[in-house]
Amino acid sequence: MQGLLQLGETVTWKGRHFGLWLTHESSITEMQAPQFFVDEMVSGHFKSFRHEHHFDESYGKTTMRDIISYDTPLGLAGAVFDRLVLRQHLDRLMTTRNQFIRQMAEKAVR
Repeated sequence: MQGLLQLGETVTWKGRHFGLWLTHESSITEMQAPQFFVDEMVSGHFKSFRHEHHFDESYGKTTMRDIISYDTPLGLAGAVFDRLVLRQHLDRLMTTRNQFIRQMAEKAVR
């Protein structure tokens, strides 16, 4: 991926999760640059998926805060999978992704 996403654009992610190659496509549905943007699932394995990205600057440092809301498919089975596995997996995924973004941003300002 290169460049900055803009309102209305889509991004497609492909990754291996739980032993399967999965694809997730999101559209940028809201943007108030540089403080905030939202991506929402267009296609993927969730019933719905909304990811808010908030950026706050203070004393020359930027803090990023993610708010993720989603619904799993498959009724009770999806809810059990979410509680036992998925929620922790998404937490780890976001932590790893945010560490990578931080490393790339810090390299860019050097």
